[in-house]
Amino acid sequence: MGREIARQCQRIGIHINFAPVADINSNANNPVIGDRSFGEDRYNVTEKAIAYMQGMEQNGILACAKHFPGHGDTDKDSHHTLPVIKHDLNHLRSIELYPFQQMIQRGVSAVMVAHLAVPAIDASKIKGDVIMPTTLSKKNVTNLLKTEMAFDGLVFTDALNMKGVSDYFEPGVVDVKALLAGNDVLLFSENVGKAIDEIKKAIARGDITQNDIDQRVRKILRAKQRVGLDRYQPVKIEGLLQDLQQPKTELVQQQLWENALTLVRDDYRQIPFKQLENKQFASVAIGATTLTPLQDMMGKYAPIAHHTLKAADSPATFSHKLDELKGYSHVIVSLHQMTRKAANNYGISETALNFIRTLQQQTNVTVLVFGNPYSLKLLTAAPPCWRVLKITDFLSRQQLKPYSAAFS
Repeated sequence: MGREIARQCQRIGIHINFAPVADINSNANNPVIGDRSFGEDRYNVTEKAIAYMQGMEQNGILACAKHFPGHGDTDKDSHHTLPVIKHDLNHLRSIELYPFQQMIQRGVSAVMVAHLAVPAIDASKIKGDVIMPTTLSKKNVTNLLKTEMAFDGLVFTDALNMKGVSDYFEPGVVDVKALLAGNDVLLFSENVGKAIDEIKKAIARGDITQNDIDQRVRKILRAKQRVGLDRYQPVKIEGLLQDLQQPKTELVQQQLWENALTLVRDDYRQIPFKQLENKQFASVAIGATTLTPLQDMMGKYAPIAHHTLKAADSPATFSHKLDELKGYSHVIVSLHQMTRKAANNYGISETALNFIRTLQQQTNVTVLVFGNPYSLKLLTAAPPCWRVLKITDFLSRQQLKPYSAAFS
Protein backbone atom coordinates (compact mmCIF):
# COMPACT_ATOMS: atom_id res chain seq x y z
CA MET A 1 0.00 0.00 0.00
CA GLY A 2 2.77 2.40 0.91
CA ARG A 3 4.60 1.72 -2.36
CA GLU A 4 1.47 2.29 -4.43
CA ILE A 5 0.60 5.49 -2.58
CA ALA A 6 4.16 6.70 -3.15
CA ARG A 7 3.87 5.95 -6.87
CA GLN A 8 0.67 7.93 -7.15
CA CYS A 9 2.04 10.81 -5.07
CA GLN A 10 5.07 11.08 -7.31
CA ARG A 11 2.95 11.01 -10.43
CA ILE A 12 0.87 14.00 -9.33
CA GLY A 13 3.75 15.99 -7.84
CA ILE A 14 3.34 15.36 -4.11
CA HIS A 15 6.59 14.99 -2.16
CA ILE A 16 5.45 14.41 1.42
CA ASN A 17 2.45 12.51 2.73
CA PHE A 18 1.18 13.41 6.22
CA ALA A 19 1.00 9.73 7.11
CA PRO A 20 1.07 7.29 8.72
CA VAL A 21 -1.14 7.93 11.72
CA ALA A 22 0.89 6.40 14.55
CA ASP A 23 -1.70 7.04 17.24
CA ILE A 24 -2.86 4.05 19.29
CA ASN A 25 -6.62 4.41 19.49
CA SER A 26 -6.94 3.21 23.08
CA ASN A 27 -10.12 5.25 23.63
CA ALA A 28 -13.10 3.81 21.75
CA ASN A 29 -14.89 7.16 22.08
CA ASN A 30 -12.11 9.06 20.30
CA PRO A 31 -13.95 11.46 17.96
CA VAL A 32 -11.01 12.44 15.74
CA ILE A 33 -8.66 9.44 15.43
CA GLY A 34 -10.91 6.37 15.60
CA ASP A 35 -10.60 4.30 12.43
CA ARG A 36 -7.77 6.54 11.21
CA SER A 37 -5.61 4.50 13.58
CA PHE A 38 -4.34 1.03 12.77
CA GLY A 39 -5.82 -0.17 16.06
CA GLU A 40 -5.58 -0.35 19.83
CA ASP A 41 -2.48 -2.54 20.18
CA ARG A 42 0.89 -0.79 20.19
CA TYR A 43 2.66 -3.60 18.34
CA ASN A 44 0.02 -3.82 15.63
CA VAL A 45 0.01 -0.05 15.15
CA THR A 46 3.80 0.10 15.07
CA GLU A 47 4.20 -2.78 12.62
CA LYS A 48 1.73 -1.34 10.13
CA ALA A 49 2.92 2.26 10.52
CA ILE A 50 6.51 1.19 9.82
CA ALA A 51 5.46 -0.83 6.78
CA TYR A 52 3.48 2.11 5.40
CA MET A 53 6.38 4.48 6.13
CA GLN A 54 8.96 2.25 4.47
CA GLY A 55 6.79 1.71 1.42
CA MET A 56 6.75 5.46 0.87
CA GLU A 57 10.27 6.35 1.98
CA GLN A 58 11.85 3.66 -0.20
CA ASN A 59 9.99 5.04 -3.19
CA GLY A 60 10.85 8.71 -2.92
CA ILE A 61 8.04 10.10 -0.74
CA LEU A 62 8.69 11.58 2.70
CA ALA A 63 6.58 10.02 5.46
CA CYS A 64 5.32 12.01 8.44
CA ALA A 65 4.33 10.18 11.63
CA LYS A 66 1.48 11.82 13.51
CA HIS A 67 0.13 13.02 15.95
CA PHE A 68 3.02 13.30 18.43
CA PRO A 69 3.08 12.54 21.36
CA GLY A 70 -0.06 10.47 20.68
CA HIS A 71 -3.68 11.49 20.08
CA GLY A 72 -5.20 8.04 20.66
CA ASP A 73 -6.54 8.32 24.21
CA THR A 74 -8.73 11.40 23.92
CA ASP A 75 -12.47 11.94 23.89
CA LYS A 76 -12.13 15.45 22.45
CA ASP A 77 -11.27 16.69 18.95
CA SER A 78 -8.33 19.11 18.76
CA HIS A 79 -9.95 20.75 15.73
CA HIS A 80 -12.51 22.16 18.19
CA THR A 81 -10.86 22.20 21.61
CA LEU A 82 -7.67 21.27 23.51
CA PRO A 83 -7.80 17.59 24.58
CA VAL A 84 -6.06 16.55 27.80
CA ILE A 85 -3.91 13.41 28.14
CA LYS A 86 -3.57 12.56 31.85
CA HIS A 87 -1.16 9.61 31.71
CA ASP A 88 2.21 9.73 33.48
CA LEU A 89 5.50 9.58 31.59
CA ASN A 90 6.00 5.87 32.17
CA HIS A 91 2.67 5.12 30.52
CA LEU A 92 3.37 7.55 27.68
CA ARG A 93 6.75 5.97 26.97
CA SER A 94 5.27 2.48 27.07
CA ILE A 95 2.20 3.15 24.94
CA GLU A 96 1.73 6.50 23.15
CA LEU A 97 5.38 7.19 22.36
CA TYR A 98 6.25 3.62 21.41
CA PRO A 99 5.33 3.75 17.69
CA PHE A 100 7.07 7.10 17.26
CA GLN A 101 10.28 5.89 18.87
CA GLN A 102 10.33 2.79 16.68
CA MET A 103 9.73 4.84 13.54
CA ILE A 104 12.42 7.34 14.51
CA GLN A 105 14.91 4.50 14.92
CA ARG A 106 14.01 3.39 11.39
CA GLY A 107 14.56 6.81 9.90
CA VAL A 108 11.13 8.40 9.44
CA SER A 109 11.59 11.73 7.66
CA ALA A 110 9.07 13.85 9.56
CA VAL A 111 6.87 13.99 12.63
CA MET A 112 3.72 16.07 13.09
CA VAL A 113 3.01 17.45 16.57
CA ALA A 114 -0.54 17.38 17.94
CA HIS A 115 -2.44 20.07 19.81
CA LEU A 116 -2.76 18.31 23.18
CA ALA A 117 -2.44 19.20 26.84
CA VAL A 118 -0.14 16.63 28.46
CA PRO A 119 0.72 17.68 32.03
CA ALA A 120 3.26 14.86 32.40
CA ILE A 121 5.32 16.52 29.63
CA ASP A 122 4.58 20.20 30.30
CA ALA A 123 2.27 21.32 33.11
CA SER A 124 2.81 25.05 32.61
CA LYS A 125 -0.33 27.15 32.23
CA ILE A 126 -1.07 29.61 29.43
CA LYS A 127 -4.42 30.98 30.58
CA GLY A 128 -6.20 30.13 33.82
CA ASP A 129 -6.13 26.36 34.12
CA VAL A 130 -5.36 25.81 30.42
CA ILE A 131 -2.19 23.75 30.05
CA MET A 132 0.44 24.51 27.41
CA PRO A 133 -0.45 22.79 24.11
CA THR A 134 2.20 20.29 23.05
CA THR A 135 2.62 22.10 19.71
CA LEU A 136 3.83 25.19 21.54
CA SER A 137 5.81 23.40 24.24
CA LYS A 138 9.61 23.41 24.06
CA LYS A 139 9.60 20.60 26.63
CA ASN A 140 7.61 18.47 24.19
CA VAL A 141 9.09 19.40 20.81
CA THR A 142 12.74 20.14 21.65
CA ASN A 143 13.40 18.31 24.91
CA LEU A 144 11.33 15.17 24.38
CA LEU A 145 11.11 14.67 20.61
CA LYS A 146 14.40 16.11 19.41
CA THR A 147 16.70 15.50 22.39
CA GLU A 148 15.44 12.50 24.37
CA MET A 149 14.05 10.59 21.38
CA ALA A 150 16.89 11.74 19.09
CA PHE A 151 14.71 12.84 16.18
CA ASP A 152 16.59 15.03 13.69
CA GLY A 153 14.08 15.08 10.84
CA LEU A 154 11.46 17.68 9.95
CA VAL A 155 8.99 18.64 12.68
CA PHE A 156 5.60 19.89 11.47
CA THR A 157 2.96 21.52 13.60
CA ASP A 158 -0.58 20.34 13.17
CA ALA A 159 -2.73 23.00 11.49
CA LEU A 160 -2.40 26.27 13.40
CA ASN A 161 -6.00 27.25 12.60
CA MET A 162 -7.29 24.41 14.82
CA LYS A 163 -9.03 25.47 18.02
CA GLY A 164 -6.58 23.50 20.14
CA VAL A 165 -4.20 26.45 19.75
CA SER A 166 -6.05 29.20 17.89
CA ASP A 167 -8.47 29.70 20.80
CA TYR A 168 -5.59 30.90 22.96
CA PHE A 169 -3.23 32.81 20.66
CA GLU A 170 -3.91 35.05 17.70
CA PRO A 171 -2.48 34.42 14.21
CA GLY A 172 1.18 35.36 14.02
CA VAL A 173 1.72 35.01 17.74
CA VAL A 174 0.89 31.31 17.68
CA ASP A 175 3.33 30.88 14.77
CA VAL A 176 6.19 32.37 16.77
CA LYS A 177 5.41 30.24 19.81
CA ALA A 178 5.40 27.12 17.64
CA LEU A 179 8.74 28.11 16.11
CA LEU A 180 10.26 28.77 19.54
CA ALA A 181 9.07 25.35 20.72
CA GLY A 182 11.27 23.75 18.05
CA ASN A 183 8.92 23.11 15.11
CA ASP A 184 10.46 23.46 11.65
CA VAL A 185 7.35 23.87 9.48
CA LEU A 186 4.31 25.89 10.54
CA LEU A 187 1.29 24.23 8.98
CA PHE A 188 -1.77 26.25 7.92
CA SER A 189 -0.72 29.65 9.23
CA GLU A 190 -3.80 31.87 9.29
CA ASN A 191 -1.82 35.04 8.54
CA VAL A 192 1.54 34.46 6.86
CA GLY A 193 2.44 38.13 6.64
CA LYS A 194 1.82 38.74 10.32
CA ALA A 195 3.68 35.54 11.22
CA ILE A 196 6.76 36.76 9.33
CA ASP A 197 6.58 40.12 11.11
CA GLU A 198 6.26 38.44 14.50
CA ILE A 199 9.18 36.11 13.77
CA LYS A 200 11.35 39.10 12.83
CA LYS A 201 10.41 40.75 16.13
CA ALA A 202 11.34 37.56 17.99
CA ILE A 203 14.77 37.60 16.30
CA ALA A 204 15.21 41.24 17.22
CA ARG A 205 14.31 40.49 20.86
CA GLY A 206 16.77 37.62 20.96
CA ASP A 207 14.05 35.02 21.56
CA ILE A 208 15.43 33.09 18.59
CA THR A 209 18.62 33.68 16.64
CA GLN A 210 19.05 34.08 12.92
CA ASN A 211 21.30 31.04 13.08
CA ASP A 212 18.38 29.03 14.51
CA ILE A 213 16.23 30.15 11.60
CA ASP A 214 18.98 29.30 9.10
CA GLN A 215 19.34 25.79 10.55
CA ARG A 216 15.60 25.16 10.15
CA VAL A 217 15.73 26.43 6.57
CA ARG A 218 18.72 24.22 5.74
CA LYS A 219 16.85 21.22 7.12
CA ILE A 220 13.88 22.01 4.86
CA LEU A 221 16.17 22.52 1.86
CA ARG A 222 17.88 19.18 2.49
CA ALA A 223 14.47 17.48 2.52
CA LYS A 224 13.57 19.20 -0.76
CA GLN A 225 16.85 18.07 -2.28
CA ARG A 226 16.21 14.51 -1.13
CA VAL A 227 12.96 14.35 -3.12
CA GLY A 228 14.53 15.96 -6.19
CA LEU A 229 13.17 19.48 -5.95
CA ASP A 230 16.62 20.87 -6.78
CA ARG A 231 16.00 19.29 -10.19
CA TYR A 232 12.32 20.18 -10.46
CA GLN A 233 10.34 18.85 -13.39
CA PRO A 234 6.73 19.94 -13.97
CA VAL A 235 4.07 17.23 -13.73
CA LYS A 236 3.05 15.90 -17.12
CA ILE A 237 -0.70 16.08 -17.49
CA GLU A 238 -0.83 13.78 -20.49
CA GLY A 239 -1.87 10.25 -19.51
CA LEU A 240 -2.27 11.22 -15.85
CA LEU A 241 -5.55 9.43 -15.24
CA GLN A 242 -4.40 6.27 -16.97
CA ASP A 243 -1.17 6.25 -14.96
CA LEU A 244 -3.08 6.54 -11.70
CA GLN A 245 -5.73 3.92 -12.53
CA GLN A 246 -3.53 0.94 -13.23
CA PRO A 247 -4.53 -2.72 -12.80
CA LYS A 248 -1.91 -3.15 -10.07
CA THR A 249 -3.64 -0.38 -8.10
CA GLU A 250 -6.91 -2.29 -8.22
CA LEU A 251 -5.06 -5.45 -7.20
CA VAL A 252 -3.65 -3.74 -4.07
CA GLN A 253 -7.11 -2.44 -3.20
CA GLN A 254 -8.58 -5.90 -3.67
CA GLN A 255 -5.96 -7.44 -1.41
CA LEU A 256 -6.56 -4.81 1.28
CA TRP A 257 -10.31 -5.38 1.18
CA GLU A 258 -9.97 -9.14 1.36
CA ASN A 259 -7.60 -8.94 4.31
CA ALA A 260 -9.94 -6.53 6.09
CA LEU A 261 -12.75 -9.10 6.19
CA THR A 262 -13.25 -9.98 9.85
CA LEU A 263 -15.58 -12.59 11.30
CA VAL A 264 -16.43 -11.09 14.67
CA ARG A 265 -19.03 -13.56 15.99
CA ASP A 266 -20.29 -16.90 14.77
CA ASP A 267 -21.39 -18.65 17.93
CA TYR A 268 -23.38 -21.33 16.11
CA ARG A 269 -20.81 -21.98 13.39
CA GLN A 270 -23.14 -21.13 10.54
CA ILE A 271 -20.52 -19.42 8.40
CA PRO A 272 -19.70 -20.42 5.71
CA PHE A 273 -23.30 -21.21 4.75
CA LYS A 274 -23.84 -24.83 3.74
CA GLN A 275 -26.60 -26.72 1.97
CA LEU A 276 -27.63 -23.54 0.22
CA GLU A 277 -30.33 -25.27 -1.78
CA ASN A 278 -32.16 -26.27 1.42
CA LYS A 279 -32.41 -22.78 2.90
CA GLN A 280 -34.76 -19.92 2.23
CA PHE A 281 -32.48 -16.89 2.11
CA ALA A 282 -33.35 -13.22 2.04
CA SER A 283 -31.05 -10.21 2.11
CA VAL A 284 -31.77 -6.69 3.33
CA ALA A 285 -29.43 -3.81 2.48
CA ILE A 286 -30.08 -0.95 4.91
CA GLY A 287 -28.86 2.39 3.59
CA ALA A 288 -29.09 1.32 -0.05
CA THR A 289 -31.59 2.35 -2.73
CA THR A 290 -30.73 -0.26 -5.35
CA LEU A 291 -29.40 -3.80 -5.46
CA THR A 292 -25.86 -3.78 -4.06
CA PRO A 293 -22.84 -5.60 -5.56
CA LEU A 294 -22.91 -7.85 -2.50
CA GLN A 295 -26.52 -8.86 -3.16
CA ASP A 296 -25.80 -9.41 -6.82
CA MET A 297 -22.93 -11.74 -5.93
CA MET A 298 -24.92 -13.63 -3.29
CA GLY A 299 -27.55 -14.35 -5.89
CA LYS A 300 -25.03 -16.38 -7.86
CA TYR A 301 -24.94 -19.03 -5.12
CA ALA A 302 -28.56 -19.53 -4.13
CA PRO A 303 -32.04 -18.18 -4.78
CA ILE A 304 -32.15 -15.12 -2.54
CA ALA A 305 -34.97 -12.61 -2.14
CA HIS A 306 -33.33 -9.17 -2.10
CA HIS A 307 -34.68 -6.14 -0.25
CA THR A 308 -33.45 -2.60 0.39
CA LEU A 309 -34.30 0.00 3.01
CA LYS A 310 -33.23 3.63 3.05
CA ALA A 311 -31.61 4.79 6.25
CA ALA A 312 -34.28 7.49 6.56
CA ASP A 313 -37.24 5.19 5.97
CA SER A 314 -40.05 5.45 8.51
CA PRO A 315 -40.65 2.93 11.32
CA ALA A 316 -43.78 1.89 9.43
CA THR A 317 -41.70 1.02 6.36
CA PHE A 318 -39.29 -1.03 8.46
CA SER A 319 -42.23 -2.75 10.14
CA HIS A 320 -43.77 -3.61 6.78
CA LYS A 321 -40.44 -5.11 5.71
CA LEU A 322 -40.48 -7.34 8.80
CA ASP A 323 -43.79 -8.77 7.62
CA GLU A 324 -42.32 -9.44 4.17
CA LEU A 325 -39.43 -11.36 5.69
CA LYS A 326 -41.53 -13.79 7.70
CA GLY A 327 -41.02 -17.37 6.60
CA TYR A 328 -37.37 -17.05 5.56
CA SER A 329 -34.96 -19.35 7.40
CA HIS A 330 -32.01 -16.95 7.17
CA VAL A 331 -31.80 -13.20 6.56
CA ILE A 332 -28.53 -11.42 5.74
CA VAL A 333 -28.65 -7.77 6.81
CA SER A 334 -25.98 -5.42 5.49
CA LEU A 335 -25.46 -1.86 6.77
CA HIS A 336 -24.36 0.72 4.19
CA GLN A 337 -23.70 4.47 3.94
CA MET A 338 -22.51 4.59 7.52
CA THR A 339 -20.63 7.53 9.02
CA ARG A 340 -17.17 7.29 10.53
CA LYS A 341 -17.91 8.92 13.90
CA ALA A 342 -19.84 7.87 16.97
CA ALA A 343 -22.26 10.78 16.66
CA ASN A 344 -25.68 9.54 15.55
CA ASN A 345 -24.66 5.91 16.04
CA TYR A 346 -22.27 5.88 13.07
CA GLY A 347 -25.22 6.60 10.80
CA ILE A 348 -27.27 3.60 12.01
CA SER A 349 -30.72 4.78 13.09
CA GLU A 350 -32.52 3.46 16.15
CA THR A 351 -35.23 2.34 13.76
CA ALA A 352 -32.70 0.19 11.91
CA LEU A 353 -31.34 -1.24 15.16
CA ASN A 354 -34.85 -2.06 16.39
CA PHE A 355 -35.58 -3.67 13.03
CA ILE A 356 -32.55 -5.96 13.36
CA ARG A 357 -33.41 -6.86 16.97
CA THR A 358 -36.97 -7.73 16.07
CA LEU A 359 -35.91 -9.65 12.97
CA GLN A 360 -33.58 -11.74 15.11
CA GLN A 361 -36.56 -12.89 17.13
CA GLN A 362 -38.18 -14.14 13.92
CA THR A 363 -35.34 -16.01 12.25
CA ASN A 364 -31.57 -16.51 11.88
CA VAL A 365 -29.80 -13.23 11.14
CA THR A 366 -26.31 -12.45 9.88
CA VAL A 367 -25.26 -8.80 10.07
CA LEU A 368 -22.57 -7.32 7.83
CA VAL A 369 -21.21 -3.91 8.77
CA PHE A 370 -19.72 -1.84 5.95
CA GLY A 371 -18.13 0.81 8.13
CA ASN A 372 -16.43 1.74 11.37
CA PRO A 373 -15.79 -1.37 13.50
CA TYR A 374 -16.59 0.59 16.66
CA SER A 375 -20.22 0.51 15.53
CA LEU A 376 -20.24 -3.12 16.64
CA LYS A 377 -20.78 -1.90 20.20
CA LEU A 378 -24.33 -1.07 19.15
CA LEU A 379 -24.89 -4.79 18.58
CA THR A 380 -23.39 -6.15 21.80
CA ALA A 381 -26.77 -6.35 23.50
CA ALA A 382 -27.84 -8.97 20.99
CA PRO A 383 -28.50 -12.56 22.07
CA PRO A 384 -25.61 -15.03 21.53
CA CYS A 385 -27.18 -16.42 18.36
CA TRP A 386 -26.33 -13.29 16.39
CA ARG A 387 -23.69 -13.61 13.72
CA VAL A 388 -21.84 -10.37 13.10
CA LEU A 389 -19.42 -9.81 10.24
CA LYS A 390 -17.45 -6.58 9.95
CA ILE A 391 -16.25 -5.45 6.53
CA THR A 392 -14.54 -2.20 5.61
CA ASP A 393 -16.70 0.46 3.99
CA PHE A 394 -14.72 0.15 0.74
CA LEU A 395 -15.94 -3.36 0.16
CA SER A 396 -19.17 -2.22 -1.51
CA ARG A 397 -17.12 -1.00 -4.47
CA GLN A 398 -15.70 -4.35 -5.40
CA GLN A 399 -17.04 -7.49 -7.00
CA LEU A 400 -16.59 -10.07 -4.28
CA LYS A 401 -14.76 -13.28 -5.01
CA PRO A 402 -17.08 -16.31 -4.89
CA TYR A 403 -18.08 -17.87 -1.63
CA SER A 404 -15.08 -17.53 0.66
CA ALA A 405 -14.79 -13.74 0.48
CA ALA A 406 -18.53 -13.25 0.71
CA PHE A 407 -19.39 -15.55 3.56
CA SER A 408 -16.36 -16.84 5.48
